[in-house]
Amino acid sequence: METAKFLLTSQVGLFVLSIILSVFFAIWASFEISSLTRHEGKIKRGIKIWQKPLKEKHKNYLLSVSTDVVEIKKVLSFDVKVGFIRVKKNEAIIRYRRFVLGKLWLYIGYVNFSNPESVLEFRSSLPMFLMLSPFIVSIVLIPVAVLLVIINYRAETKAIENFLDKKSKE
Repeated sequence: METAKFLLTSQVGLFVLSIILSVFFAIWASFEISSLTRHEGKIKRGIKIWQKPLKEKHKNYLLSVSTDVVEIKKVLSFDVKVGFIRVKKNEAIIRYRRFVLGKLWLYIGYVNFSNPESVLEFRSSLPMFLMLSPFIVSIVLIPVAVLLVIINYRAETKAIENFLDKKSKE
C-alpha cells in the first residue's frame, strides 16, 4: 500500500510509474507497429494524426491502380521492400520506409474514396505516442517531445507524399 501511495504522490514515484508505463507501451507498440506497416491485412489501420486534401493527380493515380505497387531496393546485398501502395475497393494505403537514423513514429497514408472529398490521412500507432508518458512528468522534457514529434511527422509525411509523387509520374 505504501508503494502505491509513493508512486502516485511523489515526483520520483510519478516518474518511475511513467517509465513502467512507457515500457509497457513500448512492448505493445512493437506488435502494433508491425501490423501498421505490413503490406498485407486490412487497409484502414492506426489512428488518424492529421489529414490534408489529396492532390488531384494523386487521386487519379490511386484510382487507376489495379494491382499492388511495391518498391524494392537493394540494401547491402538484400532486397528490401521500402514502399507499397495498396488499393482495395474504395480505400488506399500508402507506406514508404525511410532509411535514416532517428525514425521514431512510423506513419502510413490512408485514403477513403467513398468520402465526398478525398483526403490523405496520416495515421500512426497509438502506443507509439503513449510511450511519451515519461516526457509529460518533466515540464522541461515536454518541448523536447513536441519537437521530436514534429520533426518526425514532417519527415514521415513528406516521404509518403514524395513516394506518391514519384509513382504518379511513372
